[in-house]
Amino acid sequence: MKHKLMQALSEREARRQLGGLVQIGDACLGDDRNNGKLGRGSKSKRTFVITKLAAQGHPLHAVITPRPGLTTQALMD
Repeated sequence: MKHKLMQALSEREARRQLGGLVQIGDACLGDDRNNGKLGRGSKSKRTFVITKLAAQGHPLHAVITPRPGLTTQALMD
């Protein structure tokens, strides 16, 4: 059941293409076990890219995608 639900959600999102004013950002999510490293430097954290379609300053849709190994340079490109 979970597999079918995940497949249906994936197919629905694959058809969606953001247009207009699209804002992008990144975040690192994880626990406190960072061994003294913060943000992307910690191996216990995962990096996500967040994109959203905004209309009149309010978000309409958001897409959150995990991106392991994401660097600042990759975001700039």
